[in-house]
Amino acid sequence: MTVVSVLLPIYNEEKRVATAIMSILNQTYTDFELLIINDGSRDKTEAMVRSFSDSRIRLINNNKNLGLVKSLNKGIFSAKGKYIARVDADDPSLPTRLEKQVQFMEKNPEVAVLGTAAYHDDEIRKERFIRIPPNDDYKIKCEMVKYIPLEHSSIMARTAIFKEFSGYNEKCGDIEDLELWIRIGRKYKFANLLEPLIIRNIRSDSFWFANYNSILRQLKFSKVAQKAISSFDLPKWYYFFIFSKVFYGLAPSLLKRFVRKIASQSQETHVEYFPQLEPI
Repeated sequence: MTVVSVLLPIYNEEKRVATAIMSILNQTYTDFELLIINDGSRDKTEAMVRSFSDSRIRLINNNKNLGLVKSLNKGIFSAKGKYIARVDADDPSLPTRLEKQVQFMEKNPEVAVLGTAAYHDDEIRKERFIRIPPNDDYKIKCEMVKYIPLEHSSIMARTAIFKEFSGYNEKCGDIEDLELWIRIGRKYKFANLLEPLIIRNIRSDSFWFANYNSILRQLKFSKVAQKAISSFDLPKWYYFFIFSKVFYGLAPSLLKRFVRKIASQSQETHVEYFPQLEPI
């Protein structure tokens, strides 16, 4: 049995996908399949994927653009691995990521989903920093009221548990990861590795930022996040964070940074340079 199914959904990513693929092929841990779901790309994305000859790559082509959530579910129910690791076309993984996550998951069978810290190249905030999330299960669940404390493109999860919960909610839209974590968290535990093992590139031309203004993003998050309070039996005063999300969306960058510093369990350390990945 393959140990890890690395799940990479892509749509019109001809300029970025090669870097993500190489970051997985160059992993120190080698017992994986790289399951790529090409979601009806109209550019040269498919040709770029097919330029790689590694036998661990398995390409699934959607006949039309189904959207991210349906592509993710298609990958989950096609996965052959004991674990599923997420990766995005613009968020490459550092070489030891899979090795360290598999080691942790094997030693901690009570953990369903494992994330990592991450390097952030944030085009929106015009900042480069390392974000280190909380690694305690309860603290992670508390933070779900404020933001998503599991970097989606860093997670490794038990495939059987993903399937137990029928994957992502296809009616949930662009907050599909938080919604799934809340459902899983009612029964299972979370953890984060405190070492940054991915590089997140937050782009102003991403689907999320191109289609939702700041207030709508915060309202959508709040609608899902409030379920964390009842699901995890959190203190009622946590509703304050829900109600304040709209005001946070309107706040200037300096005030947002101050709020994150005093209200979040995550730590952010600004850096000038990121690790250099092997060239394509």
